[in-house]
Amino acid sequence: LIIYEPLVKEKKFLNIKVENDFNVFGAKVDLIIANRFDDKLKEIKDKVFSADVFYTDI
Repeated sequence: LIIYEPLVKEKKFLNIKVENDFNVFGAKVDLIIANRFDDKLKEIKDKVFSADVFYTDI
């Protein structure tokens, strides 16, 4: 489990690894669970499961 959060400087949150670099994050994970689909996710959309089924937040 890895959390992507560019604004958090700590290496861990609740004992879960935090990644600040989106490219590194995208390369490390097999699945991304997101509340909303973001433009950053377009390149790795095959890894994304999102509650934003209608992509209204694009």
